[in-house]
Amino acid sequence: MLKIGSFLRRFYFGARDLAMWKHDMMVSMVPNFMNCRQHLDFLNTNEGQIPPKVLGDMMTQIAGFELDLDEYWPDICKHVKKIISDYDRHVITELYRVTRAMGKVGEGNQEFWDLIEKKFMEDGLVRYLNESEAAKLLWAMCNVGRGSDTLWKRLENEISRHYVTMETEDLNEAIYALEVSGKGDSNIILKLKSRVQANKLALLP
Repeated sequence: MLKIGSFLRRFYFGARDLAMWKHDMMVSMVPNFMNCRQHLDFLNTNEGQIPPKVLGDMMTQIAGFELDLDEYWPDICKHVKKIISDYDRHVITELYRVTRAMGKVGEGNQEFWDLIEKKFMEDGLVRYLNESEAAKLLWAMCNVGRGSDTLWKRLENEISRHYVTMETEDLNEAIYALEVSGKGDSNIILKLKSRVQANKLALLP
């Protein structure tokens, strides 16, 4: 299944006829970008041909390396909004990665989050998120104060249904988001906290 998913992400933009070698070359280039200017130059040069995985890698790197969001950042955001506008369930992982990264860097651009709201709720893509992704998206939305009550509740319910199998890190992110935002159901928060304690006890010798 993983190989099939990777294949679909490579050829998601079939009409653009992006060769596999070029896709892989783009993937290998991203780790070398050390600032927003380099990321923007890459987006400009390859406009209309950025594969979902490459965009996900770029945004994850910007957030993970905590790059300075300088004067080039607004133009990067414009590219991101344009690129993800036609994303669907086949690239839900990359849509999640981009959204998580935007929340992590504190980008609260209303147009971006309105688009994310449309993707997840109106287009129904929220149903394809797993519980770990749901927890991390709650944290991201909490960090920027975005997301409708309906989207929050949908993600909270996904976590509530599968919390028993969740990692402690994901549980803690969900708990933080639900408490700090004030949007969480107190009974669900208590249930998640109990599971965190159970996970800790399971690690004791």
